[in-house]
Amino acid sequence: MSSSMKRVIKRSLYFLLYYSGMLRLMVFFWSYRKKQHAAILFYHRFRRPGNGAEDLLPRLDGDEFNRQLAYLKRTYDVLSLDEACALIRAGKGFRKPAIVLTIDDGYRDNYTVAFPIIRKHGLPVTIYLTAGFPGGKEGLWVDDIEYALRKTERDTFMLPGIFGEERVDIVTLAGKRSAEKRLYHRLAHADSQERRACLNELFAALDLPAENGAGRERGMMNWEEVNEMARHGITFGAHTMTHPCLASLPLEDAKREILDSRRVVEERTGKEARHFAIPNGKAADFNDELRIACREMGFASVVTTEPGVVNASSDLFSLERIIPPPPTYYFACELALYLFRRGKDNG
Repeated sequence: MSSSMKRVIKRSLYFLLYYSGMLRLMVFFWSYRKKQHAAILFYHRFRRPGNGAEDLLPRLDGDEFNRQLAYLKRTYDVLSLDEACALIRAGKGFRKPAIVLTIDDGYRDNYTVAFPIIRKHGLPVTIYLTAGFPGGKEGLWVDDIEYALRKTERDTFMLPGIFGEERVDIVTLAGKRSAEKRLYHRLAHADSQERRACLNELFAALDLPAENGAGRERGMMNWEEVNEMARHGITFGAHTMTHPCLASLPLEDAKREILDSRRVVEERTGKEARHFAIPNGKAADFNDELRIACREMGFASVVTTEPGVVNASSDLFSLERIIPPPPTYYFACELALYLFRRGKDNG
């Protein structure tokens, strides 16, 4: 059986389980197990309903986010990150299957799209801020790539340092998305100098002026928006100053990125930043020295982007998280698999 056919069967099964009510019954019975787990979900970007046909980077539709939160609210115990960490620290674990909501980076759409939905449902959320960007037009380097590919009028380009002699076709949206993905994987673990040099070459290859934020709409939240959200119960954590690959930096530089981001968030919000999210978040992006440093700095937790659920024995400085995939019926079934089947496998 082909992989595409397997995907169709899986989606059809998920659709049936969700809309027949069978999934709700299964979750109800599974929730009486003695040992339960928590899933830390993480989001990034959002878009207004009906927009996004030209997006190169993934953005979750606002209506879909609303449906996911409504589902989580009626189905699971939604905890703040502080509450979940306190239970893990005490070795108590979770009496009910639980959910923790987090958002990475601090994009402006967190305020314009997600915030009203979060307030509507009254759920606790932690946002990890890349603290060097609020208020300016500069964004993450992946946004530079998206901006360049969307702005250019070229149909093809060459970038010998990355693609060799290949002429990359970007005449279609699919071609641009493919180019963006390939550039991301090539540059994700590059140091800042190499990455900037490659981005400059990309802009030149696409017949665009060197990128400095000019002409671009503000992509990140400003501090006024951050503080309004903080006043309404949103917790803010640290996510470095400039979103580098920390493992590629000298240890002292990496520690400075972490510590400075916490200091800036605390100074600008007047509230303690107790939690840290690793940029990129995979095993290759962090190391034990940095994990120890975060503990010594006084952080309460460190989250990764490695997929999985957490329980009473989880390491608070290496917490796994799950990306919530749309649509809601698929998300609900995948989440149940993590919480009840894969969670059981992990103890």
